[in-house]
Amino acid sequence: MRRNVILLVGVIGIAVFAIDWYWSTHRSLAPDPLVESPKHDRKFNQDAAGTLSVDETHSLPTPDAVNASNYERAQDVFERLLVNRQFSKAIELYQDVYTRYDESASSHLRNVLFEKSAELAKLDPELAAQALSSYVQVFYRDVDALLRLAKIHEHQQDYQQSVLRLQEAHAAAHSQADLEHIQSRIDRVTSDATQKLARNEDHNGLVSLYRAMIERQPNHAPYYLALAQAHIAADSPRAALTALRYIEYDSQVGTQAREMITNLDDVVGDSISDQRLSTVPLIPTGNHFVVNAQINGIPVNLMLDTGASITVVKSELIRTAGIPVDHSQLVSLTTANGRAQAPIAHLNQIQLGDQIVLSFKVVVLDLEELTGVDGLLGMDFLGRYRFTIDRELNTLVLNK
Repeated sequence: MRRNVILLVGVIGIAVFAIDWYWSTHRSLAPDPLVESPKHDRKFNQDAAGTLSVDETHSLPTPDAVNASNYERAQDVFERLLVNRQFSKAIELYQDVYTRYDESASSHLRNVLFEKSAELAKLDPELAAQALSSYVQVFYRDVDALLRLAKIHEHQQDYQQSVLRLQEAHAAAHSQADLEHIQSRIDRVTSDATQKLARNEDHNGLVSLYRAMIERQPNHAPYYLALAQAHIAADSPRAALTALRYIEYDSQVGTQAREMITNLDDVVGDSISDQRLSTVPLIPTGNHFVVNAQINGIPVNLMLDTGASITVVKSELIRTAGIPVDHSQLVSLTTANGRAQAPIAHLNQIQLGDQIVLSFKVVVLDLEELTGVDGLLGMDFLGRYRFTIDRELNTLVLNK
């Protein structure tokens, strides 16, 4: 009996040892569920040819499954995609990392992108520009990326694209030091672009350049002066006069603009007549005048401001009128309280007296000085006419 008990204990011990050996062996061979388990959706894989590819789903491990090996592998795939010039897929991966991981992870990949693009710029600037362009199409407020891209375009002597990227960086910048630095770069690259176009006698190219610049920085008066000079070179005095009307009362370049207007009046002569179109009543309000106007058929009160290059409308009115706002394009403005950035709204029409302007753009911005009015009427409307302000009769006369 005792011998049977001892034998039974021995058999049980051997069985326990066998079971333990089996599980320890198979557990060491089992795949890590966070690395390669088929139960988890993989962000990347190795295809049959041994080249790295990206799955259609592009999903990373969930945040609670994050570990060092996951992120290291994501970084490796990101670098390989950049090396293989698969920039769009690389930015898709970056977006996933940006969304799912902490800031340090996406910041590291961003630095990798900048380093690789800088290396690539020495060999093939066009590819480097493609890499950064793929990035700023998604992260269009990244000032550093925009400045890097502008530098590549400048080295390629594609000055217009360089200026475009610099203006986008200017619109996204916040600190005064950054704004001044970027503006100095814009001025320098613009000068290079102007010289290149002037050497080629491409006057229409100059007109296009400054029109595009005004589109993005409508409050920068020197651009209107340069546009007028380009119109004069292109033998378009009427267009030059229109550009100068925007800055006729500007504190910085107004004197020069008025001198040019006088000279152009003498040159154009009778081709511009003082045909009276409309007389609009002005409502005195303190040191300003207010006019009754209509935007998309809605009555509004706008403060007349000949020092404003662009018309401004309050956000509440735009929202109430159901007018869509374009937040993809921000303009930089100088206000009484400093610099501000604001989106654009596209009006079907704006009407003052009998004069109607179709497809008119306004800036959507709430200014402290706009008390009791719906916005400012700027030179983007008034500059279309030869206008006079009769302070005795409190009228605005629009001539053509």
